[in-house]
Amino acid sequence: MGDVIDLPPGGRTPGEKRDERPLAQRVRADKITKARLDRDVSQLLLAGLTVEAITEALSDRYRKAGLPAVTVNRVRRSRERILTQWARQTADAQETLVDTINQRYDKLLQSVLPRATQTVVVDVDPETGARRRILNPNQLKAIDRVLSIERERRKLLGLDAPEKKEVTATVRLEGNITKDEVDAEEQLWQASAGQAIDIPECDVVEDEAEMPELTAGEADGSD
Repeated sequence: MGDVIDLPPGGRTPGEKRDERPLAQRVRADKITKARLDRDVSQLLLAGLTVEAITEALSDRYRKAGLPAVTVNRVRRSRERILTQWARQTADAQETLVDTINQRYDKLLQSVLPRATQTVVVDVDPETGARRRILNPNQLKAIDRVLSIERERRKLLGLDAPEKKEVTATVRLEGNITKDEVDAEEQLWQASAGQAIDIPECDVVEDEAEMPELTAGEADGSD
């Protein structure tokens, strides 16, 4: 960072001339300069430059144009204004998109709802040509469409609670461990509130049929 300069009470650096312009003109010029800085900083932010790199890129350009010096603090404040504006625009765009999609759902619902609520329709007998009243054959399909539209609308608006899925598992016990022993250890673990517990040692019983027979030398440890 650059050296810190203590400004005099007037807020000007040593040797800087006093701005004799009217206050309204100075305020307008400051707004124009700030808008130009925000425009330039936003373009460089989109290019992936850091605050320090943006300051270095704009300092010489603004000095040659006779504009106020570009400092790291000015660029940092400009970046904060830009990010705030982008966040507001994103939120507004998202809200507008939600409203647009919701209106589409309204139009779709209006088009299919009459068929879903109309139980009896007027039909023409193909043999006699007489008009007759029959049950609406497409009512159930239309009801499914209505429910589908409303389901998508609830997802869009976040009205449904997240689905909870329960995962179960089956444990197959082998060897000499019994289900009662497993239940006892589970109760002990729950009683300890999930803390580490000392599990008593168990005798290991091996199948003698699978144990190889020892030779005379292996038995007395001579080999």
